Amino acid sequence: MPGDFLDDDIDTMINTSEFAYSAVYTPDGGSPTAIDVIYDPNEVQIDPYTGAQAVIPPSITAKTTDVTGIRHKDVFVVDSVTYEVTKHVDNKGVTFITLNYT
Repeated sequence: MPGDFLDDDIDTMINTSEFAYSAVYTPDGGSPTAIDVIYDPNEVQIDPYTGAQAVIPPSITAKTTDVTGIRHKDVFVVDSVTYEVTKHVDNKGVTFITLNYT
């Protein structure tokens, strides 16, 4: 079936031997759990034509099965920095999560 390769490769991509960081995920009011995530720290993008700057917030990508029930204000600690969830999108086995510094 088209796209099954992604399901088969999620565990390969999201592991600390490849691209991932170790993180601690704590649901609001819940217990902390260690999971692996792909981490993108915030960055500044500059439009080469106008010079306008845009700050892109930090984000992570996690296996959806690791963050079942994720919601706004849940907490992640990644690379010794504490963040809270501002938004998340589930995308066929992986969840893209936008973060905010706490």
